[in-house]
Amino acid sequence: MVFGVNASLVSLGKVILLTSLVLAEGGCREKPVHLQSRSFDSAGGAVGEIEALRVRMAELDGRIRDLIGEAPCADSSDCRAIAFGKKPCGGPWDYLVYSAKHTEESELQSKVQEYNALNARWNRLSGAVSDCMFVMEPPVACERGQCVSGRTNITYGYADAIENAIVIVDHP
Repeated sequence: MVFGVNASLVSLGKVILLTSLVLAEGGCREKPVHLQSRSFDSAGGAVGEIEALRVRMAELDGRIRDLIGEAPCADSSDCRAIAFGKKPCGGPWDYLVYSAKHTEESELQSKVQEYNALNARWNRLSGAVSDCMFVMEPPVACERGQCVSGRTNITYGYADAIENAIVIVDHP
């Protein structure tokens, strides 16, 4: 026993210390690896591809929102919702509300499908995580000539729910 510690533990500690000193001094030096030409993030994804995905997703997001525009409607039957984005653990991030009467639906669906596929790839490459909460498709309605979501978000905390209830009560 040395200072109340078993001698074999002290010897093991010395071996570990000596090994780490040898390695730190270059006992296992190899040719340096340059990663500029093939940079990878911590999740193993190519950084350049992650950035390219982010840029393309931003472009698509803008185009999708332009397609939807103000979502004008005459009545609620004009309004629809489409799943938008992909959470890393599955399901959409949100739903976008649009007017079927004033939106080219096939183009919107195509752009959203492309966006969702890119978002899923971005999630895998970047190692993204999410809350894994299930987002339900909201009811949609035509209010004051515009398609809107009739969602009451049940994922809010108690204080947020109270605040939203007050907003709903005070809403003209």
